[in-house]
Amino acid sequence: MTKPLILHIETSGDLCSVALSHGLDILSTITSTEKNNHSTALAPDAQSLLEAHDILPEDLDAISVSGGPGSYTGLRVGVSFAKAMCFALDIPLIAVDTLESLAIAAHSALHKGDDMQRDAIYYPNIDARRMEVYIAAFDANCERILPNSALIIEENTFEPQITSGKKIVFCGTGTSKCIGILTDDAIIHHPLECRAEHLVAPAIRAYVQENFADLVSYRPDYVKAPNITVSSKPVL
Repeated sequence: MTKPLILHIETSGDLCSVALSHGLDILSTITSTEKNNHSTALAPDAQSLLEAHDILPEDLDAISVSGGPGSYTGLRVGVSFAKAMCFALDIPLIAVDTLESLAIAAHSALHKGDDMQRDAIYYPNIDARRMEVYIAAFDANCERILPNSALIIEENTFEPQITSGKKIVFCGTGTSKCIGILTDDAIIHHPLECRAEHLVAPAIRAYVQENFADLVSYRPDYVKAPNITVSSKPVL
């Protein structure tokens, strides 16, 4: 199989990010410097990325998109854009679990191969406001242990894992706000932003396995219903 040319889209967080890869080689990335402008930045950034490498949309073999959890609005923007392009180009859509992509990125950055690292448990997380995070658990081989969920972080949240003697890698966008609460020496804090380049490794694996999302029925993993407020102003 030749190396696939894939456009990667990450809109689950505050910043819009796109990347272009040829196999596992990352050709280029663009990350917006303005927060929460996904709807205005995504299409121009994707176009600029392709044009910078003289690549036409028709040259793409697939599109990968961060599938959540994360920002409700951001996920809808990214998935809608990716599905529309896949429909138009007749190419497969790869939905990458956002927390899995963070776990793989943290593992790649921190893994040293010693006994302590081999026994580590990775807890990728995404800030869900206040002291709540979207979180999952993966072992040192990046195999999933726990499903995606919403969790309020407290001092004793990881006490059972700490007493077992395992190292805990707390990685993601919710990490910084929890450093003052999770203070045990067994916890490694690794702040990590959601970026399109983090989608490359899991997307390539999905492409090889032909694990594609259905363009009609696929929906992002929101974990929980969005917090939508109703305006108190009268409707004219």
